[in-house]
Amino acid sequence: MKKSNRRIVIKQSTQSANFAIIVWLVGFLSRHFINHQQSKKLAKNDVFTVSQTIALTNDQELRSDMNYLVCNVEPAIVTVMPLDSVDNHPFKVMKKAIKRALIRKDM
Repeated sequence: MKKSNRRIVIKQSTQSANFAIIVWLVGFLSRHFINHQQSKKLAKNDVFTVSQTIALTNDQELRSDMNYLVCNVEPAIVTVMPLDSVDNHPFKVMKKAIKRALIRKDM
């Protein structure tokens, strides 16, 4: 077998390197954004807190000083139960009401 004395030279232009960096950065930021959005979604048995008290239509309210347990999740409605009160009766809340005020979700 003969040994070749040729060396392989890989040329990489700065234009392709910049393109690769931009593609990687877009992928990284999109994954971060998607993960952030997924962490805000409520699932059954999640415990969450809201940042401000939200008054609901049926004389119920989500108070900012209480923790709530998610009992059931439907497409537009979430059934929650207060954990920090004596009156532990589940009630239904629209997802839109919780979405803007959700500050912490404990798993």
